[in-house]
Amino acid sequence: MYKKNLIFTIEVKAREMIPKCHLALEAIQAGFRVYIGTFTSVNFLMPKVGPNLILHKSGYRKRAQKYKEKYQSVFTVMDEEAGVAIPRSMRGEFCRVRYDHFNSDKYDHMFVIGEGYAKLLSRMPNMQGINVHVTGWPRIDLWRPEYAYLYDSEKQRIKAEHGDYVLVITSFGVTSENSFRKLMKHPQAAVLSEIYEHKYEAFQEYLDMLIELSAKYDGKIVVRPHPSESLEDWRALLADCKNVHVERSGDVTPWLLAAKALVVYGSTVAVQALLNGIPSVQYRIKQQQGITDTAVFEASQAASSVDELLQFISRDKGVLDSDSEERLSEIGSEISALRGETAASNLVRELDAIAVESTEEASFSAFERWGHAMWKAFKNSECKLLKRFGTVRACRSDKVPGGISADEIGSQLKSLAQAHGLGDSDTIRCEQLTEDLVLLEVRTPNS
Repeated sequence: MYKKNLIFTIEVKAREMIPKCHLALEAIQAGFRVYIGTFTSVNFLMPKVGPNLILHKSGYRKRAQKYKEKYQSVFTVMDEEAGVAIPRSMRGEFCRVRYDHFNSDKYDHMFVIGEGYAKLLSRMPNMQGINVHVTGWPRIDLWRPEYAYLYDSEKQRIKAEHGDYVLVITSFGVTSENSFRKLMKHPQAAVLSEIYEHKYEAFQEYLDMLIELSAKYDGKIVVRPHPSESLEDWRALLADCKNVHVERSGDVTPWLLAAKALVVYGSTVAVQALLNGIPSVQYRIKQQQGITDTAVFEASQAASSVDELLQFISRDKGVLDSDSEERLSEIGSEISALRGETAASNLVRELDAIAVESTEEASFSAFERWGHAMWKAFKNSECKLLKRFGTVRACRSDKVPGGISADEIGSQLKSLAQAHGLGDSDTIRCEQLTEDLVLLEVRTPNS
């Protein structure tokens, strides 16, 4: 069966898998054949797949031009670092630094979260010839209340274990004076020192706040640190707070939906809470251009004391006040597809308009599959060894625990079928091609 091939790369499974399944479901309904895999597996796929569209999560300095020239790829990018967490006053510099190597020899199309980024990119000389599309992000589609059912099972498990709790999301990047000093030795510290100092000061404020809140609040508090922060440090810092639990497993969404309220610093989860009517508050944030001029700080209410914070977190879920509605409207001017047509639908429509030859599906011999599995095992062993000596922070096996599995993707597609209006998800073919590489398409009589 001849179809247009669309390839998605996965780097961090917990953050990317469900949104990519959501996008894939939209794509196969439009007639695409979709491959989902890790960077290594996609590289293994390329010689076999023929002409293709590849949607990568960011720039690909080494392979983009090779894929275009050798494998007839149309290289497209959806950079999920270029979002509303970047301060408005810094976005021009962010784009200049992050996309300095972009040019039309490597990249063909770019999909952005909103009009602001499209305007910035249009002013960059090296971006000329790269088509920029304002679509929004499929990941943010899943923040909508109509997709909350996807997380019902995990939400109920969390509630059964933890009951009513306040969720605290940290995004400081530091957990001690020592970690702050290390951060200030970063090569970009001279440029980012004000941001690092702001985060460290906020960390100290929030730590004091959590200790006081723990003493005054009768309920449970769940602290979910950013991946750049040490769980062990947080657990040690809050060891005497008996009603505080430190946790970072799985997707953040069911933890948010199960929470009574959110206390947050500098995280996009604040926007997600606003969309779902979950009371969200930040604590003693020092307003500073280049740091707090962003939707992630503007989505939440502000508290100047623990007593005031307690008043905010006692609000009923699902009830937005007039200030919340105004904030949501302002954020909607920066993020496309918050309501109405989804970002996934926008993105697939733009992809479908790109000319690329249809081909038959890729196939692999048993020997090729074995060779790929051996290479993956070798690279994982090499990474674990380097990790022991502190040369690397995380291996691919850490970022994609359990690998890319057809069974897991099939389960996600079955859950998503409801939102996509599919009565029978059995019409979807979901096949494991190699380790960490899965093929998806709408079934035909012969597939």
